[in-house]
Amino acid sequence: MAAQILPAMFDGSLRDDWRALVTLQQLLILCDAEGRIEMTAQAIAARTGIPLDLIIEGIAALEQPDPQSRTPDFEGRRIARLDPRRVWGWRIINFRKYQTEISKSEGITAPGEFALVPPESRAGKKLSRLGTRLPEDFRPDLEYARQLIPDIDAVSESERFRDYWNAQSGQRGVKADWPATWRNWIRNCRDRDKYARKSASTSAHAAPVFR
Repeated sequence: MAAQILPAMFDGSLRDDWRALVTLQQLLILCDAEGRIEMTAQAIAARTGIPLDLIIEGIAALEQPDPQSRTPDFEGRRIARLDPRRVWGWRIINFRKYQTEISKSEGITAPGEFALVPPESRAGKKLSRLGTRLPEDFRPDLEYARQLIPDIDAVSESERFRDYWNAQSGQRGVKADWPATWRNWIRNCRDRDKYARKSASTSAHAAPVFR
Protein backbone atom coordinates (compact mmCIF):
# COMPACT_ATOMS: atom_id res chain seq x y z
CA MET A 1 0.00 0.00 0.00
CA ALA A 2 1.55 3.27 -1.08
CA ALA A 3 2.10 6.03 1.45
CA GLN A 4 2.64 9.72 1.26
CA ILE A 5 5.72 10.88 3.17
CA LEU A 6 4.80 13.34 5.90
CA PRO A 7 7.08 16.39 6.28
CA ALA A 8 6.77 16.00 10.07
CA MET A 9 8.78 12.79 9.84
CA PHE A 10 11.85 14.89 9.05
CA ASP A 11 11.34 17.04 12.16
CA GLY A 12 11.05 14.31 14.77
CA SER A 13 13.60 12.28 16.71
CA LEU A 14 14.34 10.06 13.69
CA ARG A 15 15.95 12.91 11.79
CA ASP A 16 19.33 12.07 13.34
CA ASP A 17 19.16 8.47 12.12
CA TRP A 18 18.65 8.55 8.37
CA ARG A 19 18.75 4.75 8.11
CA ALA A 20 15.78 4.42 10.44
CA LEU A 21 13.95 7.27 8.70
CA VAL A 22 14.43 5.80 5.21
CA THR A 23 13.47 2.32 6.42
CA LEU A 24 10.28 3.59 8.06
CA GLN A 25 9.32 5.37 4.84
CA GLN A 26 9.75 2.14 2.91
CA LEU A 27 7.74 0.15 5.45
CA LEU A 28 4.89 2.64 5.14
CA ILE A 29 4.94 2.12 1.40
CA LEU A 30 5.11 -1.68 1.58
CA CYS A 31 2.67 -2.36 4.42
CA ASP A 32 -0.85 -3.69 4.02
CA ALA A 33 -4.07 -1.93 5.04
CA GLU A 34 -3.46 -2.86 8.67
CA GLY A 35 0.12 -1.65 8.82
CA ARG A 36 1.68 -5.11 8.58
CA ILE A 37 4.77 -5.99 6.58
CA GLU A 38 4.92 -9.73 5.94
CA MET A 39 8.38 -9.62 4.40
CA THR A 40 11.93 -10.46 5.36
CA ALA A 41 14.61 -7.80 5.46
CA GLN A 42 16.09 -9.40 2.33
CA ALA A 43 12.76 -9.08 0.50
CA ILE A 44 12.42 -5.43 1.56
CA ALA A 45 15.92 -4.67 0.28
CA ALA A 46 15.22 -6.44 -3.02
CA ARG A 47 11.90 -4.65 -3.50
CA THR A 48 13.21 -1.17 -2.69
CA GLY A 49 16.74 -1.39 -4.07
CA ILE A 50 18.15 -0.22 -0.73
CA PRO A 51 21.24 -2.14 0.47
CA LEU A 52 20.38 -4.95 2.88
CA ASP A 53 22.74 -3.76 5.61
CA LEU A 54 20.99 -0.37 5.71
CA ILE A 55 17.56 -2.02 5.95
CA ILE A 56 18.75 -4.29 8.79
CA GLU A 57 20.24 -1.34 10.69
CA GLY A 58 17.10 0.72 10.11
CA ILE A 59 14.80 -2.05 11.35
CA ALA A 60 16.94 -2.57 14.44
CA ALA A 61 16.70 1.16 15.25
CA LEU A 62 12.93 1.23 14.71
CA GLU A 63 12.49 -1.70 17.11
CA GLN A 64 14.34 0.12 19.90
CA PRO A 65 12.68 2.31 22.58
CA ASP A 66 12.84 6.04 21.85
CA PRO A 67 12.14 8.30 24.82
CA GLN A 68 12.13 11.32 22.46
CA SER A 69 9.31 9.95 20.31
CA ARG A 70 6.16 12.09 20.03
CA THR A 71 4.05 9.07 21.01
CA PRO A 72 5.11 7.22 24.16
CA ASP A 73 3.21 4.03 23.28
CA PHE A 74 5.42 0.95 23.42
CA GLU A 75 8.23 3.12 24.82
CA GLY A 76 8.44 5.06 21.57
CA ARG A 77 9.15 2.03 19.37
CA ARG A 78 8.05 2.46 15.73
CA ILE A 79 7.65 -1.19 14.80
CA ALA A 80 7.16 -4.54 16.55
CA ARG A 81 7.53 -8.15 15.45
CA LEU A 82 4.36 -9.82 14.25
CA ASP A 83 5.55 -13.03 15.88
CA PRO A 84 8.28 -12.96 18.56
CA ARG A 85 9.39 -16.39 17.38
CA ARG A 86 10.29 -15.04 13.95
CA VAL A 87 13.09 -12.69 12.98
CA TRP A 88 11.00 -11.16 10.18
CA GLY A 89 7.57 -9.63 9.73
CA TRP A 90 6.59 -6.41 11.50
CA ARG A 91 3.69 -4.11 12.22
CA ILE A 92 3.89 -0.33 12.32
CA ILE A 93 2.87 0.58 15.86
CA ASN A 94 1.52 4.05 15.11
CA PHE A 95 0.02 3.11 11.77
CA ARG A 96 -3.38 4.62 12.57
CA LYS A 97 -1.72 7.88 13.58
CA TYR A 98 0.06 8.05 10.22
CA GLN A 99 -3.27 7.40 8.49
CA THR A 100 -4.90 10.22 10.43
CA GLU A 101 -2.11 12.69 9.71
CA ILE A 102 -2.06 11.88 6.01
CA SER A 103 -5.86 12.12 5.88
CA LYS A 104 -5.64 15.61 7.34
CA SER A 105 -3.01 16.68 4.83
CA GLU A 106 -5.12 15.33 1.97
CA GLY A 107 -8.39 16.76 3.28
CA ILE A 108 -10.06 13.36 3.67
CA THR A 109 -13.10 13.44 5.92
CA ALA A 110 -15.20 10.47 4.77
CA PRO A 111 -15.53 7.91 7.60
CA GLY A 112 -13.60 4.72 6.97
CA GLU A 113 -11.64 6.05 4.01
CA PHE A 114 -8.03 4.95 4.15
CA ALA A 115 -5.49 7.69 3.85
CA LEU A 116 -2.60 5.48 2.79
CA VAL A 117 -3.68 4.94 -0.77
CA PRO A 118 -2.05 6.35 -3.87
CA PRO A 119 -3.22 9.97 -4.17
CA GLU A 120 -3.71 9.48 -7.92
CA SER A 121 -6.60 7.11 -7.16
CA ARG A 122 -8.56 10.05 -5.79
CA ALA A 123 -10.04 12.41 -8.39
CA GLY A 124 -7.83 15.35 -9.22
CA LYS A 125 -4.91 14.15 -7.06
CA LYS A 126 -1.42 13.50 -8.32
CA LEU A 127 1.35 11.32 -6.98
CA SER A 128 3.74 14.25 -6.80
CA ARG A 129 4.64 13.82 -3.14
CA LEU A 130 4.80 10.02 -3.26
CA GLY A 131 6.57 9.70 -6.58
CA THR A 132 5.75 8.27 -9.97
CA ARG A 133 7.32 6.18 -12.65
CA LEU A 134 8.89 8.10 -15.52
CA PRO A 135 6.04 9.90 -17.33
CA GLU A 136 5.75 9.21 -21.05
CA ASP A 137 5.73 12.94 -21.74
CA PHE A 138 8.79 13.71 -19.61
CA ARG A 139 11.17 16.03 -21.43
CA PRO A 140 14.66 16.16 -19.90
CA ASP A 141 16.54 19.45 -19.86
CA LEU A 142 18.96 18.83 -22.72
CA GLU A 143 20.51 22.28 -22.40
CA TYR A 144 21.50 21.53 -18.83
CA ALA A 145 23.33 18.44 -20.05
CA ARG A 146 25.08 20.36 -22.85
CA GLN A 147 26.18 23.12 -20.52
CA LEU A 148 27.57 20.68 -17.98
CA ILE A 149 29.18 18.35 -20.55
CA PRO A 150 29.96 20.19 -23.81
CA ASP A 151 30.72 17.07 -25.86
CA ILE A 152 27.68 15.06 -24.76
CA ASP A 153 25.14 13.81 -27.26
CA ALA A 154 22.25 14.94 -25.08
CA VAL A 155 19.51 13.36 -27.18
CA SER A 156 21.15 9.92 -27.12
CA GLU A 157 21.90 10.23 -23.42
CA SER A 158 18.28 11.11 -22.72
CA GLU A 159 17.24 7.93 -24.54
CA ARG A 160 19.59 5.92 -22.34
CA PHE A 161 18.08 7.63 -19.30
CA ARG A 162 14.55 6.78 -20.41
CA ASP A 163 15.38 3.15 -21.25
CA TYR A 164 17.15 2.65 -17.93
CA TRP A 165 14.32 3.92 -15.76
CA ASN A 166 11.58 2.26 -17.79
CA ALA A 167 13.37 -1.05 -17.26
CA GLN A 168 13.40 -0.68 -13.46
CA SER A 169 10.74 -2.66 -11.62
CA GLY A 170 8.74 -1.79 -8.53
CA GLN A 171 9.71 0.99 -6.15
CA ARG A 172 13.17 1.22 -7.69
CA GLY A 173 11.62 2.86 -10.75
CA VAL A 174 9.64 5.44 -8.76
CA LYS A 175 10.98 8.95 -8.23
CA ALA A 176 9.47 12.02 -6.61
CA ASP A 177 11.30 14.53 -8.83
CA TRP A 178 12.20 13.43 -12.36
CA PRO A 179 13.89 16.71 -13.41
CA ALA A 180 16.19 16.37 -10.38
CA THR A 181 16.78 12.70 -11.25
CA TRP A 182 17.85 13.76 -14.74
CA ARG A 183 20.23 16.38 -13.36
CA ASN A 184 21.76 13.81 -11.01
CA TRP A 185 22.12 11.43 -13.96
CA ILE A 186 24.03 14.04 -15.95
CA ARG A 187 26.26 14.92 -13.01
CA ASN A 188 27.07 11.23 -12.60
CA CYS A 189 27.84 11.02 -16.32
CA ARG A 190 30.31 13.84 -15.92
CA ASP A 191 31.90 12.49 -12.74
CA ARG A 192 32.25 8.97 -14.14
CA ASP A 193 33.24 10.20 -17.59
CA LYS A 194 30.77 7.78 -19.14
CA TYR A 195 28.12 9.15 -21.48
CA ALA A 196 27.00 9.34 -25.10
CA ARG A 197 29.57 11.50 -26.89
CA LYS A 198 29.28 13.38 -30.12
CA SER A 199 31.30 11.83 -32.88
CA ALA A 200 34.34 13.55 -34.38
CA SER A 201 32.01 14.99 -36.99
CA THR A 202 29.93 17.91 -35.84
CA SER A 203 27.05 16.73 -37.99
CA ALA A 204 23.78 16.59 -36.12
CA HIS A 205 23.16 13.21 -37.74
CA ALA A 206 26.41 11.65 -36.62
CA ALA A 207 26.15 8.53 -34.47
CA PRO A 208 26.98 9.02 -30.78
CA VAL A 209 30.12 7.52 -29.30
CA PHE A 210 29.84 5.75 -25.93
CA ARG A 211 32.75 5.34 -23.57
